[in-house]
Amino acid sequence: MDTNIINVTDKYQINVDKCKYFTNKIHALLQELLSSQNIDYLVVESRTKDIKSIKEKLDRKKYKDPEKEMLDIIGIRVILFYQKDLSKIEKLISDEFIIDLDNSMKKKDAYKESEFGYLSDHYICKLNGKRLALTEWCNYSDMHFELQVRTVLQHSWAVLSHKTEYKKDYEVPRELKRKLFRLASLIELADEEYMAIIDKNDELKANSKTVKSGDDEFHNTEEINLLTLINYIESAQVLNEIADIATNNKFEIRNLDKTYHDKIIKYCNAASIKTIKELNTFLEDSKLWANDFFKNIVLYSKWEIDYAFMIYMLLIYRCKNNISVDTLKNDGWEADFADRFYKKILKVTIDI
Repeated sequence: MDTNIINVTDKYQINVDKCKYFTNKIHALLQELLSSQNIDYLVVESRTKDIKSIKEKLDRKKYKDPEKEMLDIIGIRVILFYQKDLSKIEKLISDEFIIDLDNSMKKKDAYKESEFGYLSDHYICKLNGKRLALTEWCNYSDMHFELQVRTVLQHSWAVLSHKTEYKKDYEVPRELKRKLFRLASLIELADEEYMAIIDKNDELKANSKTVKSGDDEFHNTEEINLLTLINYIESAQVLNEIADIATNNKFEIRNLDKTYHDKIIKYCNAASIKTIKELNTFLEDSKLWANDFFKNIVLYSKWEIDYAFMIYMLLIYRCKNNISVDTLKNDGWEADFADRFYKKILKVTIDI
């Protein structure tokens, strides 16, 4: 066996525990750094090469100086949701570590305009002086690690392409190469389109109109969806008025963890309420009968609800002719509670 391989593997065998411990520390550090920058990610993965993998790579690569050239014994992978966060990660890494630019690469930059394939950013990093000055890190000045950064969709392509028996582009039969390129291009396009959806969603959130009860600028074209509904619940004066009625009938208004936005939208559709204006009109009208409704359906001496659940209950009554106990159970109600509530709303007779 090559003496270089023996030297590297012997040195690694001596330092295997140190390498594994460093891997775990870098893994935890990256999770903390990502969270501190509010960078949303799917997962952070890590691994430390075992002796067998090191020997195989050293034999395959034929390094001249393996101790200096083999820099991926410790590997970390960050899988992001959003393509836009790739640049944030790059800045984060630059601020927190020393990047070996000669041995780092962005796979996308390696392709010609007409080529598509595996995409991932690979950084070879080591600790900077600021972190090495800390007692808990000072023993790792000689340690490198490879950091791979990719999106969820880029990761899906990497996993799927790895399942083929072709590890290098030149190994792929010509009749398959075009199909693989086409698939890779679709995944790259999907990543960009998904980012466009996220950007548009952020724009809609920013531009979503806050419509209050009685507002002269109430737009009947504003459809009911998750964004407009959340915005409406946060701003509608009529809900404060209905909440006062509920409070007077042994209900307690709280901010609960579980929301019912999806069910509100479902029952709005069932009641042919299509716009925020129509929902607001329904709630304004409900003030006329809300007192009798809440007085008759109360099940506890003190029943905690939030604004979303309050709207949900009013809509259930609006749709009660099409409601069954099973409907409530499908909405997540416990069987006994669903049965008792169902019997209560059947007894309530209000002209709405």
